[in-house]
Amino acid sequence: MNVNRMRLTVREALQLGALTKAAVVAGHAGLDREVRHVSVIEVPDAYHWFRGHELWLTAFYNLKDNPRGQVEMLEHMCRRESAALAVCYPRRYGPELASEVVAKADELSFPLLQLADDVAYIDVIYPVYQEIVDRQARELQYALRINDEMSALVLENKGLQDIAASLNQLVGNPVSVHDEHLGITGLATCDADDAFGANLRSLWSAARLPVPALGDASSTEGAVRETIVVLPETGEVLTVLARPIAVGHTIYGWMMVWLGGLAPHPWLRVSLVRACNVAALHLIKERAVLEAERRTQRDFLDEMLFGTVKSDPVLLARGHLVGWNLASKHIVVIAEYDMPGHECILVKEGQPEGGFAGKKGALVASAVRAANQSHVLVLRGNSAIVLVDVETGARVESARARAVELAAKIRDAIVGVGPDTVTIGIGSYQDRPSELWRSYEDARRAIDLGRRVFGAGHILPIDDLRAFELLETLAGTPRAADLIKSTLGPLQEHDRRHGTQLLQTLDAYYESRESARLTAERLFIHRNTLAYRLAKISEVLGSDPASQPHRFLLMLALALRRFM
Repeated sequence: MNVNRMRLTVREALQLGALTKAAVVAGHAGLDREVRHVSVIEVPDAYHWFRGHELWLTAFYNLKDNPRGQVEMLEHMCRRESAALAVCYPRRYGPELASEVVAKADELSFPLLQLADDVAYIDVIYPVYQEIVDRQARELQYALRINDEMSALVLENKGLQDIAASLNQLVGNPVSVHDEHLGITGLATCDADDAFGANLRSLWSAARLPVPALGDASSTEGAVRETIVVLPETGEVLTVLARPIAVGHTIYGWMMVWLGGLAPHPWLRVSLVRACNVAALHLIKERAVLEAERRTQRDFLDEMLFGTVKSDPVLLARGHLVGWNLASKHIVVIAEYDMPGHECILVKEGQPEGGFAGKKGALVASAVRAANQSHVLVLRGNSAIVLVDVETGARVESARARAVELAAKIRDAIVGVGPDTVTIGIGSYQDRPSELWRSYEDARRAIDLGRRVFGAGHILPIDDLRAFELLETLAGTPRAADLIKSTLGPLQEHDRRHGTQLLQTLDAYYESRESARLTAERLFIHRNTLAYRLAKISEVLGSDPASQPHRFLLMLALALRRFM
């Protein structure tokens, strides 16, 4: 059912009763004006009682010799959104319609009709009112149908595409579904022979269907927004009704109805609002179920990664209940946002703000799914924990390489989203589910060590940090302090006295694998400046920092210094 066909237009009224004998004298462009009432007008100041959408009948008896008054009457009617004017008994009460009256009706696109002399008012009023009442009855039936169909969608727990398809059948116009960023995720059209819907579907399939401009798309103010869209190539201008699928002030998506040239019928707006409310209810239920599943998964993950459950059969069975195949999980990867204090900020209801909340978490989830659907991802505050799926029979080296590759994809997915960096720790390989807690602890350890040694924003396999673990155990000893003082002390003292940066330069030189070009780029200095500093370092130390055993001792002291 096309909801717009429930309203009576002047064009359709011309097929009723005595109006079939009427001639359209002017205003042909306005024949799609809506008729809601039919009445008689014979006094000059009747415009005070205009309410809009009337089909007026008149003999122009009081204005029969006043073309200017007739023009003013047309202007009042158009201004008050009347539907049309039908002139009765033209030969009985007056001359032919004046040319300026006809011209004004054409200018205003206001239908001006002329009835035959033998047509009585009642021959027009009765059939038109009968049709209006019939259409109002159909509107009532339509309202009941909206309620029945939308209630059925709720009871049957239908998804967004089913809701859009049902709305499409109700209103007879294409319906599109969008995410919260207005990206089109689905389109429901009518029959295959519907050229309008087929054109929209073709544009959508080619990713060329334009997205309506909605101003502030993050605002939930206003039940339904009306805008226009210009189709590519044809330049056809369409009216689009859009409504957010929202709960409170949170928008989860959009639903839009695409129209032709007609103004939207009020019932179309009602249908769209009802469909969006059903969609919001569906999303609330869906998210409640999803959150319950995630909570169960997080609780189980805590038990497993804290080593509470020691039995492999129990872990495998419980993993199966939450949809995880732990038999193929051997390495834990943790991605953590480098936030101040490395803490997750919490807001009301315990929901995380920042970190991997919202869009950032969605990007990480998309990257993990794209790498392997069998990877297990759990988002928690500013941490993303992944149990890496490894093929049966894969070698340890292959498993580690897969973990590093996944870490790179996670990092690449969130590059450019916000100012924060992310540090990723990769745990050790473990043969059994009951030992995955060790991989988790190693991944955490890798993040902690890596931040202190290399700073934030790196991918850190624990197996590459074993030497630094040993250095950390030595860092607090007197011998470590003596080594740092004896090797780096002269440079520290020189920097303190002269305001130089020799110690920083030496550290950058080793970090850059003793490449003059890379060191200069890292420090943002000229290569001649670097050459001068390296010469000064040799002078202060009394030895070449690139020669052994001085090189080893200096690098060891610099590494120990990071833990002091």
